[in-house]
Amino acid sequence: MIKKLTLVFLLIIAFCIGCVSRQTIKSPDSSATKKNRVVFSGGAGDSYETAVIINGTSKSREAVMAEYDYISQLYGEKDNAWKVEEQSMIKEDNRTFDMIRVRIIVNDKMHFFYFDISSVVSRKKNVAKDN
Repeated sequence: MIKKLTLVFLLIIAFCIGCVSRQTIKSPDSSATKKNRVVFSGGAGDSYETAVIINGTSKSREAVMAEYDYISQLYGEKDNAWKVEEQSMIKEDNRTFDMIRVRIIVNDKMHFFYFDISSVVSRKKNVAKDN
């Protein structure tokens, strides 16, 4: 009986130590953090006229990640449900767009997305002028 109680006691202590020492570390650059800051507006992104406008990013890399998050919300996880076939920056009427051509894996169709990244580009220029 004493051996059983000792064993149960040791198991409880081991369990408690395991729970206390476990840590969860969250990356400050996680997608969820960016989604809280990034605001999508404009249209559906099928053309320049209906481009998705991205606000809330200050760096090009953040803007690209936001674009991928937007597409993932529509089609699923990048590289599993869709793949980037082409991506290029285009200037049109004093605005800057990021055009992304993706292949939807389930039906093997291409889809173009247009993102207005003018606010990101103008911030980048202002930072360069300040330095």
